[in-house]
Amino acid sequence: MLRLPGYGASGAAIAVAGLMLTARFASAGVLQSFQQTGQIDLELVAAGGQGAIPPNGTFNLTQVNGPVVKSTFYANDWNNGGAGIDLDFNGNSVATTGPFASDIALAASMYTYQWDVTPCVAGPGSYTYTVGPTTVGNLFAVPAMALAVVYQDPSGPTRQVTILEGAQQVGETGSETENFTFAGMLAGPTSVSVLTGFDDNSSSAGEQATYNGTFVGGPFDKALGLNATLTNGTATSLTGTNGLSVSTGSDHFGVVLSSAVVTVPGPPAGALAIPGVAVLTLCACRRRWRRA
Repeated sequence: MLRLPGYGASGAAIAVAGLMLTARFASAGVLQSFQQTGQIDLELVAAGGQGAIPPNGTFNLTQVNGPVVKSTFYANDWNNGGAGIDLDFNGNSVATTGPFASDIALAASMYTYQWDVTPCVAGPGSYTYTVGPTTVGNLFAVPAMALAVVYQDPSGPTRQVTILEGAQQVGETGSETENFTFAGMLAGPTSVSVLTGFDDNSSSAGEQATYNGTFVGGPFDKALGLNATLTNGTATSLTGTNGLSVSTGSDHFGVVLSSAVVTVPGPPAGALAIPGVAVLTLCACRRRWRRA
């Protein structure tokens, strides 16, 4: 692929193949931004926004059954040059923000935005959103949006939640594989999700995501509508560094977000297993026995 090198926020011109182009952002990549282990879990919901001016809808949370640790709203724009956009989330006006990640290439420019909406998410239920302003008349303005909610699950097993986020185009010049890294992972069965936007060819072959070589999703064929896909699969994490690969045969799209949730073998965090006898639960103020 051909990408432009980084320039300052004020912009700089560069001549490529006789064309004069302007680059404003250059931080291509989908990088690890969150990792936490405990009796926690992740609910990730997403939608396609192509054709709606401004993009809007409702996210329904059904899994959140404990206090929210972190809640983030994402939007992916391909045509606004990295201009600031704003979010109305469940009736709350969130400040206008610029992109936190971008991938500037000759074929297209991809920008990803995020907002911390943790105070606005109280548990399961319906949450409305409107993203704007966007480029009027451009159907690809905001092809992908998502809400990622990390929450406490007091009755669940120990899990490790890891999130990668950013902007990475795949296939802008044809067949291609992009690789992403999950670091500091614990070993165990793993649920893996990948969110893509700008999925512009539903008949393309060779689209898949693999985690440590195991197929976890694909094809990326506008499964959420216009024009986004959220794939979910299962694999196994190894202790340390693990790899996610996203491939395409001919379709051109962008990776916005990926998550890996490891279910850690053994008793929940804070519980000490005593074989054949009981489980001793340790906390700051007391010790309590319960039958295993």
